[in-house]
Amino acid sequence: SGYARWFVIAANNRADAVKTYSPWSTLTPTSPTVQSVQSDICLRAGLTASQFDVSALSAITRDVDSFTWGDVSGARTPSETLESLFFYEATCTDKIYFYPRGRASVASIAFADLGAALDDGTKEQFELRKINDLELPAQLAVNFVNIDDDYQQGAEYSDRLTSTTAVSTEAMQLNAGLTPTDAKEIADVILADRAATNLTTTVSLLGERALLMPTDVVTVTDSDGTAYRMRIVKITDSFPMIEADLVLDDTASLESQR
Repeated sequence: SGYARWFVIAANNRADAVKTYSPWSTLTPTSPTVQSVQSDICLRAGLTASQFDVSALSAITRDVDSFTWGDVSGARTPSETLESLFFYEATCTDKIYFYPRGRASVASIAFADLGAALDDGTKEQFELRKINDLELPAQLAVNFVNIDDDYQQGAEYSDRLTSTTAVSTEAMQLNAGLTPTDAKEIADVILADRAATNLTTTVSLLGERALLMPTDVVTVTDSDGTAYRMRIVKITDSFPMIEADLVLDDTASLESQR
């Protein structure tokens, strides 16, 4: 019901293993890739291989040391846990696609293309909204399974944010086996990513942008010529227009987790 360190027996069946190989020489410890674990989750949920695409996850080089899926739940729950650990996202069009964060921008959107409307009413073309720093926790505590301590429960804390005055610690439970070093890095990256992606907006575009989809990164130009790298988190299709919810996409904090 879960993934730990995988062991591969180099024999066709148990009888051959007993006759031909010693018990120790036939065990080869390996760790599965994120791509293979996410694929297995989809297959166990009843999807066929043609209904999802995990090929882009091959760009993630860290392996899955230990991961459990012990509760009765949909595939979304374990998938979201892995997404938190390895920083990727999913979107659904003709099939379900999984993409790592930090992809290149797929489109440039000029200021003149923003604010599409069916009437002559005035509408803010590019209204940026900033998340209040007080809404962010000052520190993040990651609870995890410590593979360096006989799989006992462990906890690691992120560095404290200096840009907020709130004295608060948010706890996050990760049902996965990690080393304390990896858990600390993940806590730091999650909190830094929240602080970096502090600008959001909703833009209206004509249907010619209908090929855009959630998880896509776009470059949006403001009226003063400032270019913002933003990630689409939601699209509402209201033909002949689409409304896209965007969040600032700063990938600098993700580099250590590749």
